[in-house]
Amino acid sequence: GDEGFAGVPGGMQRVNDVAFSGDGEPTSYGGFSDAVGRAIALRDRHGLSDVKIAVLSNATLFHRPTVRAGLDLLAENNGEIWAKLDAGTEAYYRLIDRTSVPLDRVMANLLTVGRGQAIVIQSLFMAVHGEAVGDDEFEAYVDRLGALLDGGCRIKLVQLYTTARRPAESYVTRLDDDRLDAMAARLRARLPGLACEVYYGAGE
Repeated sequence: GDEGFAGVPGGMQRVNDVAFSGDGEPTSYGGFSDAVGRAIALRDRHGLSDVKIAVLSNATLFHRPTVRAGLDLLAENNGEIWAKLDAGTEAYYRLIDRTSVPLDRVMANLLTVGRGQAIVIQSLFMAVHGEAVGDDEFEAYVDRLGALLDGGCRIKLVQLYTTARRPAESYVTRLDDDRLDAMAARLRARLPGLACEVYYGAGE
């Protein structure tokens, strides 16, 4: 129902975007392409064709034909891909993302899709057991971004952020604002043509 928005002034009641996201990976759903098509049709039927449809993804499955079909639909219909890249080295990637999919597969997927449409890169950095992500790891991460750009990947924006809610693992904590600012400054210095935004964690 609409009762949850009853107190919102009429001029502020709007649909900003439609997102495929959640605790699971949206592209792992077998009917992903069909779901994207249905969302596009429903949006357009209600006269909301200017509203973006976004897919927030870890990019591990972009090489699957059924997933690519859905991503191509997005590209043709005011859609956007927000893809995660949280590491520069394979070891740190496995520590943070805990996946069996190699980082090189993610990079290849980002490159292939990003050559066809501009993508947003979302990057989560944190402290693990009290130790913030190291300078060498972050430099390796910037190297990865540079490699994507050199390969023809069109990156619309990089979003650097840290944990905003209590993580599932108690040994994971947020980075402080100064550390995030320093990382963003380093990224901008090395890749000056790349847009970068920073999102800070909530206070303790």
